[in-house]
Amino acid sequence: MKGDFQETKYLDQTALKLEVEPNIATLVLLEINAKNLKLTVNLGEGTIDSAYVKNFTSFSNEGQLIVQITNTGELAAEFICEFSCDPKVVPIPSKKLFLDSSNSTSTIQVPINTEKTENTSYYCNLTLKDNIGDILDTYKLNFSTSTLQRDSLQNTSFYSSPDLTTTSNEDICETECHGIFAFWCNLKNKCWVSFALNVAKICTILVLKIFFISRLNPSIDASMFDIYDM
Repeated sequence: MKGDFQETKYLDQTALKLEVEPNIATLVLLEINAKNLKLTVNLGEGTIDSAYVKNFTSFSNEGQLIVQITNTGELAAEFICEFSCDPKVVPIPSKKLFLDSSNSTSTIQVPINTEKTENTSYYCNLTLKDNIGDILDTYKLNFSTSTLQRDSLQNTSFYSSPDLTTTSNEDICETECHGIFAFWCNLKNKCWVSFALNVAKICTILVLKIFFISRLNPSIDASMFDIYDM
């Protein structure tokens, strides 16, 4: 079916109306001449009321930037909030928001993170623009973060200082457990290297002693072999 659209009002807005016969399924094809088509954009006025960053640990991906924006114009409009921050801050993409007319307020929350692990001061410049990019308001924000703390596993493994207990035992082995017969001191302080060396020294001394005695007195050597044969 064909027909002409009529201009009408619906919910206080301009609309097109086409009357069709009841109880008939109808497909409506709407053709618009682009030369006569106009796009209406509401350009609002607004301000950045406040902005702050919740305290977070550097390099933790837990930061949150909170911004409050108010539409100070008479028309409902779309706004764009852009963020230009310190080079040590991970870039933040712009945010779009739509506000109803007359003092309508909205709060936006965006993630923020730093590329440094230590406690440092940072800044962010916020710019509020209308729907076609004209600047409406600016806001400069300064904030700082907490220093990243290494966890216990790191502190006790690859990032830890030398074991003081081991060093202390080594000092005891060198200062107190010296001497060839310091077996008990070696065992008590776990001086296994000194213990093994002392045992090797004593064995070597006994073997050499037996060797020289057997050379000087063959009868002793023979008696020793008789003892082993028994």
